[in-house]
Amino acid sequence: MAAEQPNLTTPADEPEDAQTVVATVIAIVVAAAIMWTAFSVRMHRKQQDAARAQKNEVTGPTQTDVEHVRVLLAEEVATGKHVNAESLLAHITSAPAMRKLGERVLQDASRKLCRLHALLQKKGVVTASTAAPENGEAAVRLLLAYELHSGTEKLQQKDARLDPVLDGLQHAIADGARWLMPSVYEGCVKEKWLSPALSALSLQVCLYSGLWSDIDPKCVDKIRNTMAADGVPFPDVNVRAAAKSWMGQPVIAAGTMVEIEVTVTRAHAGASGAKFQKKVVRDGKLVPVMETYACIISRECDTDGGSKGSIVGVVDVDVLDVMQETARGTLKMVAPKQPGTYALRVYLRSAAVLGVRDESECSFEVVCTEALAAQQQKEQEEDSDYD
Repeated sequence: MAAEQPNLTTPADEPEDAQTVVATVIAIVVAAAIMWTAFSVRMHRKQQDAARAQKNEVTGPTQTDVEHVRVLLAEEVATGKHVNAESLLAHITSAPAMRKLGERVLQDASRKLCRLHALLQKKGVVTASTAAPENGEAAVRLLLAYELHSGTEKLQQKDARLDPVLDGLQHAIADGARWLMPSVYEGCVKEKWLSPALSALSLQVCLYSGLWSDIDPKCVDKIRNTMAADGVPFPDVNVRAAAKSWMGQPVIAAGTMVEIEVTVTRAHAGASGAKFQKKVVRDGKLVPVMETYACIISRECDTDGGSKGSIVGVVDVDVLDVMQETARGTLKMVAPKQPGTYALRVYLRSAAVLGVRDESECSFEVVCTEALAAQQQKEQEEDSDYD
């Protein structure tokens, strides 16, 4: 009898219930919809956050802010107002980028700013009647007041330290103000504004020194003591200027070129622990400059080139060696068209060391072209007699 063959076939699976299939499909679709909705919401929120961040993004000052300050200075100059460092500081705090930085401070650290305001009143940095900052401009002004006193002992104490959030914002505002100063100064020189240019140099060195004044004896003594501790002498300088014909003529004729030579004498010349203040290119090489002085030359009388008190030009006198006893620079200008005696004043300032300043005058005589021709004729006759 043949052996029983195994059954190689299996009974067909029972068909699923139709309702179960429909429920499974619906569950998958719903899950996918939920996941897509969640993803869409997440992406929408990210886009909103990015848009909000872009809207609230705070950047440092730009050339637009420099122009803002220049316009305000032009208005002051036009009305005859004297521009000082305090009024210039007010213009800087109102620059658009600086105000936006202040608004960011109010947004992120308003309570901390109020505590700082109370602290600065207690330390005597701001007066007791100074209102708490309620807008971006006032916030910037308060933090710059902190910066301009940060070099004093009373703001170097433990109770005067800023928390990380406010400290970062304060540094951003101080850096913005320092960035503005050189461009503002250059703009003042270009416009021939004397007092705004001098105020810009004064405020610039104060912001870098963390002190509020470049003439207050307390601030100057602070810098002297700091430099002495580092083995660096405080600059003891005086400035002199002399004018002559650029063409080597014995007289200066109307409309010809005049060369103004500025000489800075250094009574403190000698070995020291000083570090270079900047580097410049000389003969194709980058060389360190140990000291640099801005010598602003202005008119002491009205001329066809500008009115009394306007800037003629600036001579930057660089000292390459601390052993130098003198350093020089020159400026060329066109002599006035009218014959006469003309006086100039030279203002020496340092943009690196607070409290360094000196002034001097020089004058020159302008003769008419006929007088120059007569002088040349006389010289020719003298040469002929000699021959």
